[in-house]
Amino acid sequence: MASRIGSMCSFVCRERMAHDIGGPRADLPKKVRKLGLCSTLSAKLAEGNLIVMDDADIASHKTKELVQTLSSSGWNDSMLIFVGAPKRNLDLATRNLGHVTLAAVQRINVYEILRRRYLFLAKDSLPFIHERLLEDAYDLGIDDDDVAALSSATE
Repeated sequence: MASRIGSMCSFVCRERMAHDIGGPRADLPKKVRKLGLCSTLSAKLAEGNLIVMDDADIASHKTKELVQTLSSSGWNDSMLIFVGAPKRNLDLATRNLGHVTLAAVQRINVYEILRRRYLFLAKDSLPFIHERLLEDAYDLGIDDDDVAALSSATE
């Protein structure tokens, strides 16, 4: 004889509903995700919170020196740094900072950008972003002015 569930709040129902949600990422079409990323980068650029760094590597691996550099520049809020290739000193210096996140540019997404106030892009990460976003820009309905603004900002 089978046991009865009892109510919808039981563990069996909750577990089943959790599997039906789909996971951490919404299953949106590729064009919608690209358009969201493009508009998020445009918004950061318009706010003045998108910074492109020539060289993402720093001289020392000391966290204290990185904190002094950031505070002297006025960047004390949360920030996200995308790099194209791994930078050892930068990785070691940002490891102990809670408000600084270092990530590979292949992991760029809208949610992470919106959670942070500042967005730093290393110059070696720009070709990847350019390839990912602007190859289908005309299919997404982005006009030439927006493409020119994003291209000039990243150069």
